[in-house]
Amino acid sequence: MSDKTQVVKVGGQLSSVSIVSSVLGPLLFLLFINAIADKFGVFLTAKSFADNVKIYVVIDGPSKIDRLQLGLDKLHLWSLKCKCY
Repeated sequence: MSDKTQVVKVGGQLSSVSIVSSVLGPLLFLLFINAIADKFGVFLTAKSFADNVKIYVVIDGPSKIDRLQLGLDKLHLWSLKCKCY
């Protein structure tokens, strides 16, 4: 990574632009995105590769439809909390 810039936002305040030349950004992103799987517990299966996440449940009965919805609701709440929308 070279010639990348970074700005930090806290509340409504933005920092000045900084030039970043490390690999810490992608590592921190992976730690952040891997936290998604922890939100589902037994509701859904989460698989991730690089910056992609796949969530699913095998629906083999009516109770699994409810499980899918509960997992999606948990994902929605997580995205609101993390402001990932």
